[in-house]
Amino acid sequence: MSQQGYQLSASDEDGLPLRPIHPRNPVSSSYTPLLSQEEESSPFQPQASPILEATEPTLAHDHTSPTPPKQPHSQYATLQTVDIEDRTSNNPQQPTLSTGFPRTPLWKPVSLRWPVLLSTLVVALVLGLVVVFLLAYSVVHDGLGHDDGSSAILFGWRFTPTLVTVLYAILTTITLHDAARTESLARMSHVSGASSTSSLFKNPGQWWSIIADSLRKRENHGHLNYFLLATVLVHVIGSLLINPLSSALLQSQPVELVSRVPFTRYAVSSDDAISMAADDLVYFRTIGNILQNLTTSAWLTDKYAIVPFSPSSVTLDLGIAGTEKAQQWQANTTVLSVGLDCQAMQVQKAVWVENVTEDGSTSPHQYNSLLLTDNEGCEAGINGFSQYMTFYGGGSWFAPPRVVLPIWDDNSSGQYYNATPQCDDRQVVLSTNGTWSGDTSDSWNKYFKAAAWSCKTSFYAADMLVTATTGPSGTTLDVDDAVFNARRSLLPATSLDQDRFEDAFLNLNWTSMIYTPNTNSLPSFGGVSALLAAMYDFNPGSMMDTGSVGESARRIKQRFLGEMMIANIAENGPVVHTGQVIESPRRVVVNLPIAISLAVLFLVSAGLMAVVLFLSGRRPLQLHNDPASVAAVVKLIEGNSVIRDCFKARDDGNGALSDWKLDHTTHFLRDGLIRSVKTVDEEPAPVPTQTDTHQDWRPFVVRRLAGLLLLSLLTVVFAAILVLFVLAHTAGLYESAFTYQTDLLPSSSDLFTFAPYSIVPTLLAVVISLWWDDLDGAFRRLQPYVTMAHKAVPAAPNIGLSYLATHPVGSVVKAVRNGHLLVALVSAGAILTQVFTVSMSALWQRADGSRTGEMNLIRNWEPRTQPFVYVYSVGSSMGGGDPEGQDILSDFYGHLSTNWLYSATLQLAYNGSEPAWSMDGWSFVPVDLSSITESQMYTNTPTTNSSSTSGNSTLGKSVNITIITPALRATADCSSIESTTNLSSWTTDWDLTDPGIWNVSLNPTTLTKGYEVNGQFELNREANFSTTPILSRERTILCCANASSQARDSAAIGYWSNNYPQDLVYDFESSTGLYPRNFTMKWIRGTADQHFYSMNSSYARGYGEADDFRHLIWKEAPRMSALNCQPRIEWSNASVTVDMATGRVWKYSIIDAPETVDWPWSDAYLTHNYSQPGDGTESGVIHDQVTVSYGVLFQDALMFAADLQKLWPSGGSTTSHVEDLDDKNFNFRLPPQGLNTDLMSYSMYQLAQGDLEVLMDPTQMARLGQRVLSTFFQHFISSNVSASGGWGFQQIGATLPGDLGQIIDDGSGASNHQDQNSSLTTDTNAPAHVDIAVEVLQMSPVAAYISLIILFILALVTMLVYCVGYRHLRKLRYDFDNLANVISVVYDSPKLQRWIQQHPDPKEWTRRSGPGPMPRVQLGPFKGSGGREVWGIEIVDDDDDYDDDEREA
Repeated sequence: MSQQGYQLSASDEDGLPLRPIHPRNPVSSSYTPLLSQEEESSPFQPQASPILEATEPTLAHDHTSPTPPKQPHSQYATLQTVDIEDRTSNNPQQPTLSTGFPRTPLWKPVSLRWPVLLSTLVVALVLGLVVVFLLAYSVVHDGLGHDDGSSAILFGWRFTPTLVTVLYAILTTITLHDAARTESLARMSHVSGASSTSSLFKNPGQWWSIIADSLRKRENHGHLNYFLLATVLVHVIGSLLINPLSSALLQSQPVELVSRVPFTRYAVSSDDAISMAADDLVYFRTIGNILQNLTTSAWLTDKYAIVPFSPSSVTLDLGIAGTEKAQQWQANTTVLSVGLDCQAMQVQKAVWVENVTEDGSTSPHQYNSLLLTDNEGCEAGINGFSQYMTFYGGGSWFAPPRVVLPIWDDNSSGQYYNATPQCDDRQVVLSTNGTWSGDTSDSWNKYFKAAAWSCKTSFYAADMLVTATTGPSGTTLDVDDAVFNARRSLLPATSLDQDRFEDAFLNLNWTSMIYTPNTNSLPSFGGVSALLAAMYDFNPGSMMDTGSVGESARRIKQRFLGEMMIANIAENGPVVHTGQVIESPRRVVVNLPIAISLAVLFLVSAGLMAVVLFLSGRRPLQLHNDPASVAAVVKLIEGNSVIRDCFKARDDGNGALSDWKLDHTTHFLRDGLIRSVKTVDEEPAPVPTQTDTHQDWRPFVVRRLAGLLLLSLLTVVFAAILVLFVLAHTAGLYESAFTYQTDLLPSSSDLFTFAPYSIVPTLLAVVISLWWDDLDGAFRRLQPYVTMAHKAVPAAPNIGLSYLATHPVGSVVKAVRNGHLLVALVSAGAILTQVFTVSMSALWQRADGSRTGEMNLIRNWEPRTQPFVYVYSVGSSMGGGDPEGQDILSDFYGHLSTNWLYSATLQLAYNGSEPAWSMDGWSFVPVDLSSITESQMYTNTPTTNSSSTSGNSTLGKSVNITIITPALRATADCSSIESTTNLSSWTTDWDLTDPGIWNVSLNPTTLTKGYEVNGQFELNREANFSTTPILSRERTILCCANASSQARDSAAIGYWSNNYPQDLVYDFESSTGLYPRNFTMKWIRGTADQHFYSMNSSYARGYGEADDFRHLIWKEAPRMSALNCQPRIEWSNASVTVDMATGRVWKYSIIDAPETVDWPWSDAYLTHNYSQPGDGTESGVIHDQVTVSYGVLFQDALMFAADLQKLWPSGGSTTSHVEDLDDKNFNFRLPPQGLNTDLMSYSMYQLAQGDLEVLMDPTQMARLGQRVLSTFFQHFISSNVSASGGWGFQQIGATLPGDLGQIIDDGSGASNHQDQNSSLTTDTNAPAHVDIAVEVLQMSPVAAYISLIILFILALVTMLVYCVGYRHLRKLRYDFDNLANVISVVYDSPKLQRWIQQHPDPKEWTRRSGPGPMPRVQLGPFKGSGGREVWGIEIVDDDDDYDDDEREA
């Protein structure tokens, strides 16, 4: 054959600009036609295809220039027919070789067609804009919406973002998959073709290898492969970045919502001044706050009194009541404050000279006095007259020159004091440790000390913004000190009557409301100084030594101003203005940094998709159908003898020659056919290659090692989720490793926080999903070959079958239809991994939780079973040994800072707090909790809201303890008293015109007849004909007629009182009967005249009255409702959950049935046979020993508190039968309301919202009375707890004193009842359950269950796949992951090639039935051309069916 070359026809120079082929040596095999004449006339070659008649050229490349030159036109070949002619021929008539293949529409994967690419671009763009919109909406509207905890809302914010991004990631994955599997064909479509390495042998690979391939210019015709790079980046962004981040896009958290609404407040101005009227309630509330720090109104603080305000839709509440849901109110209002500028005064000796006239002669008397001087020129002189100064000292708070004395000593006090004019605007606080002199001698007591402070008062007001935080637990106020100081101004007298305020503040009433026991042995303080002294336990030395007197004085005055404002502000008119209501509901918000990241990623993805869309049009594949099936590959290599020759050499055992040929061959894809051209003309000598039969061809993802790793990963994740789920619902996930989060930007908002726990689970799920996708891809790729390798199967649809172009959802359906259950199972697993990604994204949520543990605490106390023991020196007390408990009770009321009568009343009347270790009337025996803070559990638990800090922090930890402990409660069995309808048993009907009884000349004349409520009430036989006082004790009642113009003359009396045996109607008698004593609750209501009616003195003295002859007369017969009650104290064991820091009980449950006990009543002031060394008549000292049980103390203290006339030095005789109006310690006499009550009845009145008709109902009275009794007992038993016990508790193992004498029975000898050591338990161990508040990760049960189920299914599928699937693949010899491997099994299959040529329509390749018989195909060894054995796919006859196992055998 003559030397010849080939060149492009003139018409095709732009289509395929090949370089000239240089002449070769005639002996070179390159001149031999690639298809021999025998092959060309083979009966298997279709005669209708002219292209098969052509001879393939051989191209010689310049080895110094391995890459073709860059072309000025598109890098891909045009879609025209290519003709190749002999460039060296001298015969111009040489026919050209033309590809005369019929024209059909070119094919592209659906995912790479412009509508789908454009749709993906639009989806990415829309999702990016949606994220931007959601972020903007969330910022503008403070979140996307309320989180009401419903399943729909939970699904919306926890699952939806990841669900959407998973679907988007599926789109990008399909796009990358189709781009990767067609990349080798795209390279062959280039004008320069592609080498075998970059085309036939090119595996799609993982995303990282695809990125590397796209950057290799050598394999991409000298350019970066922007199409492939953009496609893989879109996939990486979607699957590895957007998918995990989406799980943290939305979060549910409290969000502040601000709304402007109308507010109402009380006006304060010159035209609407605050009234400065003080009643007993003002003093009582002030004392309760100062001494026990009890909140009486939310609008009062230690610094300010805030004029109340609230939204106009809410009723103004002057107390501490809150709202159902937490809110903040912000509005302008008036803030009042008292400034008290105090400076220490100099205390000097002075001489007071007084002219005294005696027997008609006047002479000067000199007294040692005090001269108090300050730096402003104020001098106050105080006479040394000792009428109010006891041996123990005392003091006063006064406005010079008038000193305020105790109420019982205020007799002409003004004559003993004087002051300079500079003192007119100042007040003086004085404290001394004793009298300085009581005679006329000019000497000082050498132990005498005194201190004084000169104080100037300023009243400030400011209209400013105030924030009120309100909720179910009450209301608190926040006033900015800096703003107040900047805006404050002196309050004019026209807005607040300062003189009236000072008169009320410096009034004597303080000493009638602050109980001071044993006034002869304690310092005596006058007026409000008594309250100031009570803050220092009436110790003048403490007052003088401390530097806090000025601040304490200011606090008292500020509180008194506030209480007066609260009591009177409702009289002012309302003012409406605009304010803000701030709520913090849980709302679904957009995480700012995550949203910005996602928006940028989506927009970047959209930009990359635009690049893919643009380059896709410049990337024609020159295909007519999907090349994924066997039949399609056969169609691709039709007539390509170069490829056949290369693979024939391989099958002949000369792998080196085959590899050399393929390495030096360039492939072109033109019009649906691959054309191959050699690039050299010399071939190496054939060298047989040794095939490594032991090499495992299987992809790593289907190898057993990979299966073991995958199964291990699934097992570890399953176990981790299961363990964490159990821990989350038991111990809690609180360690900082779980709850760690950090601020991406410095901000107080949670919107800038980044929490790995919200992303790591999703990222882990993505890893599993990508791994499973590889497994699914391998099985879908290999399944058609596995089917044909196992046995002969019909050619259609098996040679046209491919799962590569199908999504797992479609793959499952197709596999089930084809009976490929393993593929269906693996593809179903791929679908589950997508669901798994969604469920894992919703797995975690950060919330407040607790760390729990068990500890063994030490129990120190138990319920008291032993009485208290008191020892008195006979004659040293009012009771002469106190057999009736007078001194005991007197001291009982004296502990003002811990007085349970104040705290109980404030809780019931003003919604105050319950005492520690008590709830709902039950008092629980405290347990020492101090050891908890030293435990390892406590120290190793991170502090709430600071999980990133050291776990050893012990600050700010909230700890709850659940423990079983004894519980005590006071209750009463009450029954209605019917004799209340018998007016004669408790009232007297008077003829007010009878001059023998009444002082008719002085009395009002409005009434001629009236009723008087007696001092006692004669009970009926249901109460054993006993009697009870109307008040606390039998008194002539004087209070209270109603002085209010709104409810004129309406009056009410409410008291509890002990019942006495018949004919015994006074207290502290020796024969009062056994305890518990019955008592009577009573309410009397009617109309009383506002004026008193006086009796004749002669008649009154016969009636038992000595000096006061006034009487309260009722215009009409009043009504009474009364209950006869017997108190009981019961105990039980209870499980209590208590706050470690405050002792507040959160919840409790009574374990045992409550049992009524007798030990609280066993000893009622019992006298013991007792003496101390030295006792006797000769020494004049005798001691008595008295025992009394705490139930007796409680009942007597409760019943006698309202009338302390016999227990303290109040005005009047201790034998007076007239109500002492100066005794205001533990009662309320409120003339404006016409109300006269003890503390218990006033509490009932407040609980009934002031509705007296409710109190007149015996059923309602019993209900309210039970609650009041239980509450007072709670405060009583909790008020005096110390290391040794308390009123109701004793130390475990406590014993009575060793010198306790025998109880004497009425002086006749030893009593049958003797006190014994007793105890309920000796066990000091107290097992406790401890909950320490921490931030925890909560696991969604739904998400956890879904994730665990999917992992379990995937693990089962994994075991099945790698056990069964391994055997499933054993008949294959290599993977079909590239085009060369597929070609290797079909290049020498003439029958199969002929059948495909006869059936060129791809639809026929997948048709399950046809008009004629369907040949069968099989993958295995068969006789190829030339009688060689070839391993491949070929049509077989029935007698040609073979079994690879048999052939191998």
